[in-house]
Amino acid sequence: MNYTTKKTIVFLILLSSFFLVASVLAAPTVTLPNPIGPQIITKATILEKMGDVLKVFIGFSGSVALLMFIYGGFMWLTSAGEADKIKKGREIFLWSAIGLVVIFNSYVLLNFVITGILAAAKK
Repeated sequence: MNYTTKKTIVFLILLSSFFLVASVLAAPTVTLPNPIGPQIITKATILEKMGDVLKVFIGFSGSVALLMFIYGGFMWLTSAGEADKIKKGREIFLWSAIGLVVIFNSYVLLNFVITGILAAAKK
């Protein structure tokens, strides 16, 4: 196959996919009843969702700190007496511990702020 034939085949495939998408988009709309009833979105539910997302992010940060502890331990155990590797492993432990303190403090602060905002929003 030469280059022109390949270009023609690719063009035809793209053109046919356009008609396929156009026919799907032109399909009549179907409305289904909501099985759980109407949803009422308030400021409180939005704040709760934001708090949930931030708590997941903080949990992920804790997992990263755990992985850094494991990495620091691995560096220390495989140092074979080399002072540079021992120092690097200790620094990783130190910064992981500082990171955990920051993560725990941010969780406490976030929980305090979100609880206060939700209490004020529900009044």
